[in-house]
Amino acid sequence: MTKRLGVSQAVAYTGTSAASTTAAPVGVTAVRLVASTRCFVEIAVTPVAVVATSACLAADWPETFAIRAGEKVAAIKSATDGTLTVTWISA
Repeated sequence: MTKRLGVSQAVAYTGTSAASTTAAPVGVTAVRLVASTRCFVEIAVTPVAVVATSACLAADWPETFAIRAGEKVAAIKSATDGTLTVTWISA
């Protein structure tokens, strides 16, 4: 099934968890994440990424995850500060 790419936003992450400013809109069913450096990510209504328990995302390797309307994405660095590109995907 073909999916439609939506709006993207950049989330700068450091040693402190940083979340997307915009939540997934109605109609969005997935999110594409690309990190500039290795990081850890969390998806929730009020996400807090934690190195010890969040999903690890490799640098420059796009990953797609399920997401619900109203949820956001948060990231925290593994070793180096970076930028997470968050792109909403709808059917």
